[in-house]
Amino acid sequence: MLMSASMIRYRDLLIIVALCVVAYANSLGGAFIWDDEIQVIHNTRIRSLANIPEAFTKSVFDFATDRQYVTNFYRPVQMVVYAVAYSMGQLSPTPYHALSLLFHILASLLVYLILVQLAIPASGALLAAALFAVHPIHTEAVSWIAAVPEVTCGAFYFAALWAFLKSISPKNQSARIAWMVAGGTFYLAALLSKEMAITLPVVLLLFAPRTQRKALLAPVAGVTAVYLALRFHVLGFLLASASTTNVRADWVDWTTLAMHAFGDYIRLVLIPFPLTAYHLLPVRLEDRLWPTLFGLIGVLAVGALAWVFRKRFREGLPWLASFVVMLAPVFYLKGISAAFVSERYLYIPSLAVVALGGAWIVRSGSKHAMWAGWLLVALFTGLTIQRNQAWQDGETLYRQALANNPEILQFQLNESAIQKARGDEAGARASMEVAARVMASGKYSQIDTDRFRLEIALGASEAAARNFPQATVHFMTAQQLDPSSEWSYLYLGGIAIETEPDSSHALEYLNTAIRLGPSNEMARYYQGVALFNAGRKAEAVAAFREALRINPDYRDARVQLTAIEQTPKP
Repeated sequence: MLMSASMIRYRDLLIIVALCVVAYANSLGGAFIWDDEIQVIHNTRIRSLANIPEAFTKSVFDFATDRQYVTNFYRPVQMVVYAVAYSMGQLSPTPYHALSLLFHILASLLVYLILVQLAIPASGALLAAALFAVHPIHTEAVSWIAAVPEVTCGAFYFAALWAFLKSISPKNQSARIAWMVAGGTFYLAALLSKEMAITLPVVLLLFAPRTQRKALLAPVAGVTAVYLALRFHVLGFLLASASTTNVRADWVDWTTLAMHAFGDYIRLVLIPFPLTAYHLLPVRLEDRLWPTLFGLIGVLAVGALAWVFRKRFREGLPWLASFVVMLAPVFYLKGISAAFVSERYLYIPSLAVVALGGAWIVRSGSKHAMWAGWLLVALFTGLTIQRNQAWQDGETLYRQALANNPEILQFQLNESAIQKARGDEAGARASMEVAARVMASGKYSQIDTDRFRLEIALGASEAAARNFPQATVHFMTAQQLDPSSEWSYLYLGGIAIETEPDSSHALEYLNTAIRLGPSNEMARYYQGVALFNAGRKAEAVAAFREALRINPDYRDARVQLTAIEQTPKP
């Protein structure tokens, strides 16, 4: 039941802001890593603020031609944030990180305001907001640029919840309407940030007085209907799998996997260790029997504690229920990714856990418990600062995750690409061999492009060793696996450049690659090389310039362009 709001202490707001800045200041220097490459570096749509209206009429990856990026994501706010960040610093990662931190600060402040509105004393609200601000489980959401939907959704979600709760209190009808309109606006912004916001109506009903639920139902239902209509108009569907799972599993496997994942989420939000960018879970029960049993025991233990303390700590039950509700969307396991547990998914649900902690400590009246809570804040701050370092660059991220679990297929492939770019062919080959063994085992879920990526990587390795016949076999296999991807054509064009005196065959491959992947700077670079070899210097210059337009940091294209422009004219 909603009680009279506590008083807001403005010094508390300053403390929360300071904690966020201290915990995440070292994230501002992080590079673009992992999905940032496609979402930011290759995303030409974000390079003009004039393109912002398109964000609301197209899916997130509409600009990408590679079918691995065709997903069920409709997140206009993500593209708006990227466009604003690009206008601030183009392809410097710092503005993107700064905006993520800004949204995290807003979310943390709103945690405090929500709890004060729910009559939790300011001391407990401050402790809960402080724990939220520095919780290590949030490092993925705040420090990874591609995870900006988590923090934008969180900030707008909490703002909507606070505004709707505020609309219950005023006796003045105009003030009630104003807060309700604000709540509906924030709710729509949360939905346009990430699909997870669809849980807000249920959470709101958990905390609204029964007499006010009908009044809240109309605006919430109206906003939900608007969002679903927009989503259907843009995507043509409301729900679809984001990836293809190619492992044999029955309903027992999927049901127990959900229980296992839920146990992991409870453990991670209470004991954030070990943290990794990719929590790999086998799909089949036989491959994870004992961990699943331990996870189930943990879930039952939490449920038993809630039942025992249901009368002495009545406000705990709504928060426990809200944690389950907030987390519910991630149990659409076939529709999220091959990683069935992700730390960033706890960004919004962790509100319930920190609120429980703050409320319980205040209820206990123990100064020792309060001091223990603030010692935990200090510990979490240190752990967050340390964890941010893993998100500084891709190589650090992949190596730390692989040290925890070397069977992460996608990270082995990513690590292989980094090693190859550095000239470490032996290391790249070793990573590919591990990836091939994991793929052959069938133990883990694999997205349908993993085999394609492995064939491309093996072909590139053979090409680097100048074993062009074997490289061609791998690239042709990749082409059969995914004829709509530009990468096999790109590399076949590269082999033609190396092995054929006439550039016509190479240009055929590369023109096809460019048609399939117009935003692939490497295809433009190889096209420039082939054109230069054919004596078509002006066209080669145009190709290299286009590669640099797509990726201004593409060093090879800049070197080639400089060399051509500095060549004396005959």
